[in-house]
Amino acid sequence: MGTNSQVRLLLWKNWTVRMRQKTRLFMEIMWPVVLFIGLVWLRRANPLYRQHECHFPNKHPTRGESPGLVSNYNTSILARFWVDAQELLFEDIEFLQLGRLWQELVAISNFMDTLRTNPELIAGRGVKVEDILKDDETLTSYLLRDVSLTESVVDQLVRSQIRPEQVTYAGL
Repeated sequence: MGTNSQVRLLLWKNWTVRMRQKTRLFMEIMWPVVLFIGLVWLRRANPLYRQHECHFPNKHPTRGESPGLVSNYNTSILARFWVDAQELLFEDIEFLQLGRLWQELVAISNFMDTLRTNPELIAGRGVKVEDILKDDETLTSYLLRDVSLTESVVDQLVRSQIRPEQVTYAGL
């Protein structure tokens, strides 16, 4: 076996292992990204202070630098970064909706894994289309107005059941 094929096989194996552990892969990608964004934010919040090396500011102690007193922490860069991160991660509605979207994607992924590995667990169970639709859905009006279906056909479509095992094997 040549070196190229060994390297290609090793890369394929690594990719396969990573894809099986989606949470680990997500963290391996997002942790450096979060650190990089934090560093960029810190640099923008506090630009570099350039000073010629032969002149330095005075070393007179300030109120926050007196021995045994750490009162300037609340106004430090790290404290401001922490407050901004908390506002972004825990108070932003759009970010919380991303978390909900992630949970629903995990649920769909688990459902699809069950369909692939143990379809007998859900065979025969159907989901009504009207149970899937939201209260303010526009599917019915779309089918009546734009597709020009009769009310009885639209009613039958909305009340029909979808069986997951039929959907998964439809493409085979």
